[in-house]
Amino acid sequence: MQQRNKTVTEDFYIKQLLRIGIYKISDKQLYELSKDELQNEYLVHYVDNSLPKVFKTTDINEERYV
Repeated sequence: MQQRNKTVTEDFYIKQLLRIGIYKISDKQLYELSKDELQNEYLVHYVDNSLPKVFKTTDINEERYV
């Protein structure tokens, strides 16, 4: 059951990244990445990009949010 959940989660991240046009990361195909690597990329592209919209500002530092 745990393996199935991991696969479903990885599939979700891959589909979301493909949806916005990301096919490779660091010269690796998405399916070659670990779940953690996929999750990090997902967070960078979906969560980091949505923060300015949530806070209604474009004046956010270019660094990753901590």
